[in-house]
Amino acid sequence: MKFQNVLENYKLALLIAIGALGLFFLCNVGLMWSLHASQKDIRVFIPPNIPMSGVTMQAGEVPNESVFSFAYYIWQNVNDWSSNGAEDYKNNLTKYAPFLTPRFHAQLESDFIKRYQDGEVQERLRTLEGTNGSVYTPTDVEYVGHGTWIVHLTMHLTEHVKDTDATVKDVEMNYTMRVVHYDVSTVNNPWGLALDGFEAEPARITTTV
Repeated sequence: MKFQNVLENYKLALLIAIGALGLFFLCNVGLMWSLHASQKDIRVFIPPNIPMSGVTMQAGEVPNESVFSFAYYIWQNVNDWSSNGAEDYKNNLTKYAPFLTPRFHAQLESDFIKRYQDGEVQERLRTLEGTNGSVYTPTDVEYVGHGTWIVHLTMHLTEHVKDTDATVKDVEMNYTMRVVHYDVSTVNNPWGLALDGFEAEPARITTTV
């Protein structure tokens, strides 16, 4: 009887050990699946001007300086007509489509069609530069919540007729633009941001031509 009790105890211990090994195996499988499914790429925005004391950033946190730089760069390049506005404007809308929300892209396409029909892009050369370069000031960007920022761009716009000295437009403009979080492919849009349109109609500050 004593031998039988010992044997039963060994069987119980063996079952417990097998159960523990099975649980350990399941935990390992779960851990491996979690590691496989975890985010592989983490987007971190580094402010252009880092103070001597350093900076603490969280993954996905977008500083206002980066939002301003994004809006400035994309809007400037959409408006870069270096050879012929009839081609450059249209090509830029295709090239920078990943950085524009669909509705703003459609709005700019409509603008291109109207300008083309009115003869305002053919043989036109356009440049758009910040009146103070690309310098950021804290009043340039306002975060309004829900992954949306309002960006104020003060820029100098000039247009010339190709192969002539004729200047057809020389104005200082205020663009109040909306920037939103835009979670698309990081290959096509590493910023994770997009221009979503004008918060207010573009306004002329000064007009030379």
